[in-house]
Amino acid sequence: MNVSEKKLSQVNISCVIATHNRDDYLKEAVHSVNKQTYAPLEIIIVNDIPKNQTKKTVEILSKTSIVPIQYIEHEMGANGRGSISKNLAAPLCKGEFIAFLDDDDLWETNYLEKMSSIILKNNSKITYSGTCKIKNNKKTPYKQLKRNLGMKDLILTNPGCQVSNLIVEKKLFIGLGGFDDYVVPSNDKDFLIRALYFGFKYDVLNEKLVIQNKHDGDQITDANNDFLIGMKKFYKKHEWVATPSIKLKFWLKYWKLYIKILFSKF
Repeated sequence: MNVSEKKLSQVNISCVIATHNRDDYLKEAVHSVNKQTYAPLEIIIVNDIPKNQTKKTVEILSKTSIVPIQYIEHEMGANGRGSISKNLAAPLCKGEFIAFLDDDDLWETNYLEKMSSIILKNNSKITYSGTCKIKNNKKTPYKQLKRNLGMKDLILTNPGCQVSNLIVEKKLFIGLGGFDDYVVPSNDKDFLIRALYFGFKYDVLNEKLVIQNKHDGDQITDANNDFLIGMKKFYKKHEWVATPSIKLKFWLKYWKLYIKILFSKF
């Protein structure tokens, strides 16, 4: 690496993990943080289903964790949408930057090291890496965000601005209002759109160092009625950005998904 360890230490990062009754996945997520070649200052785990089992799991993890762990519980987002959990954790972070990690995702061992180098080199406030996905124990390349996308490029699909591959300056994240729980599951795209609207730029690490677990358990990206509602809320919020072509493509996509969900119930 071109950046010395001494310089890397100037990038103070807190890790925030939102969890929702997935203790087995949570253990793996925390393990991937502890294996980082450049460790964060802390791990803040926020649980939106207060239960003794998860608390005990975190207590056990804390005993062997190289990185200090803080545990928080709340009932504001018990429907499993982690936006509230992440927003609650942000003001408590000691680091200048926040690295978010969903409880069912993982980081490659050099993720924070590589991302910190980008932050130092470019004085970045918002940085994304590429992602892989694991399904049926098979890891394959997934998404890689391109540079210099505009707001309209985020309306129809997510080009790679997810949550677990985002490191953002704490002050900026809080200043922009964090993640908007109203537009879940598109709160990841919504955050970047708002950042672009206010003139902030993002940087990209062209390496797929975040692993998304496509498992059989409940995920906010599952195609169901809640997904459809969130999709429509997101579009209505940002419809002013869309060109006529994008508007047409969105509604075709929406009604196609609507029919798919409708027929899946029979």
